[in-house]
Amino acid sequence: MVIIEALKQRGLEIGHHIIYNPRSPERLREDLDASRADLENTAIGFIVNEAWKTWIFSGHHWYAITPHRKYSEKNVEDEVLWQNRDSKLAKPALVEASGQEAGSTDALFAYLEKRAREADAQIFLVRAMAKPPLEKAAHT
Repeated sequence: MVIIEALKQRGLEIGHHIIYNPRSPERLREDLDASRADLENTAIGFIVNEAWKTWIFSGHHWYAITPHRKYSEKNVEDEVLWQNRDSKLAKPALVEASGQEAGSTDALFAYLEKRAREADAQIFLVRAMAKPPLEKAAHT
């Protein structure tokens, strides 16, 4: 897969592949929980692949959800806000989910769960490789 190779070249990899299977709905929650646990370790963000259909055509739309650090002089720890980087948006927007604070980690996972269930989305957690590949030696 082209995207896997592109990530490898940047020292990144897919950590979790999350999909919704109506015959095993509990698996979605398990996969989301595992991804949430990975956020504090090496997670870089998410790639979302949503299926779409019209009465003639069908396809897939890809976009990224990335963390954005909100810097504050008052707080020692910076707050992480999650942004939807979908090219269909005029500009990056905080991830939103009903009943959750926009951009929060809770909003992120509520949003991802909804997209997996309702838009047949596949979600990929992108993380730093445990051991980045060796760079190819330059030919001189």
